[in-house]
Amino acid sequence: MAERKVQTSLKRLVGRSISRPHEPISNDEASRVALSLGFDLPFDLRRLYSLVRAGTFRRRFFANDKYEYEINALIPASSGSPRNVATVYDDVVRRRHLIPVGLLPFATGSGGDFYCVDLKDSSILFVPMDPPGSSPRLVATTLEDFLGGLAEELDF
Repeated sequence: MAERKVQTSLKRLVGRSISRPHEPISNDEASRVALSLGFDLPFDLRRLYSLVRAGTFRRRFFANDKYEYEINALIPASSGSPRNVATVYDDVVRRRHLIPVGLLPFATGSGGDFYCVDLKDSSILFVPMDPPGSSPRLVATTLEDFLGGLAEELDF
């Protein structure tokens, strides 16, 4: 029952936050993505991709006590897409070492920055690409808090 309530809440957040959503991924496709990554998708991210494969964000802004963030698009989960969560991970984590090991990019910002899920605790971190080597910043403690905190515009 609790799992169903959480899934319904996440579905509502996805519906109000993501425009032009793509169909969700199947369990088989999630397994293929995990095989490409070499590890399972974090639970919350797998739940997100079970609702929507990819899309752009309608609610694009997030602010916490320290920073304001702009998010652009959900990185596709499809193993058939040339640029997907597994190929992005291989590129920016394994090959170019732009993002620390242990963080999985799942969305992009408007400036080419990344939003990542911490594989240890499922928190959401922002990883700026400029300047290179910038430290990740904690954005939200859960994916649901992150999606729930997105706004169409920031109040100044």
